[in-house]
Amino acid sequence: MGYDNKNNFAAGEPTTTFTIDQIKASASYVRNYIETNQKLPSYVQIGTINVTMPQFLELLSTATIQINEGNNKLIPLLDYTAPTSPLESIVSGNIPKTEYLKIANDIKNYMDTSGKTPDFAYKTSLGTYLRYENLVYMYSMIMDYYNTSGKKADFAVMKPWSVISKPVLATFTVNDIKAAATKVRNYIETNQKLPSYVQIGTINVTMPQFLELLSTATIQINEGNNKLIPLLDYTAPTSPLESIVSGNIPKTEYLKIANDIKNYMDTSGKTPDFAYKTSLGTYLRYENLVYMYSMIMDYYNTSGKKADFAVMKPWSVISKPVLATFTVNDIKAAATKVRNYIETNQKLPSYVQIGTINVTMPQFLELLSTATIQINNGNKNLIPLRNYSSPTSPLESIVSGNIPKTEYLKIANDIKNYMDTSGKTPDFAYKTSLGTYLRYENLVYMYSMIMDYYNTSGKKADFAVMKPWILVIYKLPAGFEQYIVPTNNCQSTDSRIIALANNITSGASTPYEATQRIFNWVKNNVSYQFYYNTQKGAVDTLTSSGGNCVDTTHLLIALLRSVGTPARYVHGYCQFSSGSWYGHVWANVYVNGQWIFADATSSRNQLGVINNWNTGTFTLNGYYTSLPF
Repeated sequence: MGYDNKNNFAAGEPTTTFTIDQIKASASYVRNYIETNQKLPSYVQIGTINVTMPQFLELLSTATIQINEGNNKLIPLLDYTAPTSPLESIVSGNIPKTEYLKIANDIKNYMDTSGKTPDFAYKTSLGTYLRYENLVYMYSMIMDYYNTSGKKADFAVMKPWSVISKPVLATFTVNDIKAAATKVRNYIETNQKLPSYVQIGTINVTMPQFLELLSTATIQINEGNNKLIPLLDYTAPTSPLESIVSGNIPKTEYLKIANDIKNYMDTSGKTPDFAYKTSLGTYLRYENLVYMYSMIMDYYNTSGKKADFAVMKPWSVISKPVLATFTVNDIKAAATKVRNYIETNQKLPSYVQIGTINVTMPQFLELLSTATIQINNGNKNLIPLRNYSSPTSPLESIVSGNIPKTEYLKIANDIKNYMDTSGKTPDFAYKTSLGTYLRYENLVYMYSMIMDYYNTSGKKADFAVMKPWILVIYKLPAGFEQYIVPTNNCQSTDSRIIALANNITSGASTPYEATQRIFNWVKNNVSYQFYYNTQKGAVDTLTSSGGNCVDTTHLLIALLRSVGTPARYVHGYCQFSSGSWYGHVWANVYVNGQWIFADATSSRNQLGVINNWNTGTFTLNGYYTSLPF
């Protein structure tokens, strides 16, 4: 069949023509053939004529243009050579009407001018090359939509031909995939790894394949779409990465990720190593994507509801071996043991035995935190035992006081999230209401007290009564209580005294270090003034920054007693370095299991060492809990 370069048919040459309705009906056939067989048909029969796909592409392009123009002219059938080297480099997406009309004109002009079928459309909005087969498919979809709806398509939904032509191995219903998701979720939570495959009907579906099914089913459920979902092959991921914290991924985000996964797999034929830039961190790895959508679909399978969010943990936590599981009651009983051990021995035990398992204190802290949260939530699920590395540098700077329930629950969540995320045990809780650092050992003690209270009373604790760890491990000898209470002029419970003492001792790791810090502060900050007996007392000595030996000692002892360190007064007659003899008062402090002298009136003195008077010649007048003068 000949034609001139002005697109006019040679005079008198016979032609075959088709109506737009014939081309529309044929487009529906071609579309269905492609979607069933993942390839173009060799031809489509229109009436009694077998029309090849190159011919049909020209008919489709012309019909698309004419429909847009409202032109119902008959469309002639001509011959065209087949394409020779189709190329494609597009992503999945939509081609809008303005663009598909332009491409249709380009195709028609090229074919009418050259008598050839194009290998591709060039420089589309979805990529550089849109190959010949996909052009036939695109215009078949556009014409089929017009055929079935009577409307012009606003856009064409496109995928790479490599995806469309991928063999469909089977098809599944959304219900098939939901049921399989429940199996996969249970497998992961039991075995801490992905299964190699899940059986759906008689088909063994690999996890890369299942991720695509899960993503598609999640999208379709959200859209109310019950279409069968095809099973295709995908290459496995090669380098999964993850850097997320524990938390929730909301529905809007998990739907977006599902679309991203589906588009990537449809475009590339590959399985993603991770989802990128999630709200929980930069990388959400492949295995966790399978787990997330298995949870989402399992929830829909068991509840009939769409999940508002997915509760996520790092895969390193999910895949950590579970060594055992315990009930909340097991942990409560163990907490009572640990509390009693600490209060008897002034240290943490190396482990606590729960059943036949020796649980280390890092492990027990995670169990305590989880049990505390679950009790508050009314959750009786078994709690898994996993391994965690020990803390390396515990710090503490708190004052004695109460931590209310709202705060200890928040700290429990912080501990659990940190341990679940990192596999490490925290050195401390940060920025508590009692101070900046609440050290690891005291966290174990606090939650042991909270759980012991629940164990013995059956009630949730409204607060936890806390004191610095150095006071927990400091065992006061019998009868020494008199040396830690306020007395006349020794106002150890005054808020100013307490605040200063806590500030001075913040971060001290032993009772001796705390005592030394208080002694040095008084020595360096209170100027000596000569007068007799008490004139100021501890508080006024503090506010005036000066005093004689009696008032300086009042302040020193008040500060020591405020942090629980036993201290008493000593009165003697002493020869000073000047050679003069005076009546003198200094402190006697009980620390490290012994009484030591502490005279803060001279910069030459140190804790336990007196240099400004002769300790070999003084006359002892007496020791006092409360000074009478």
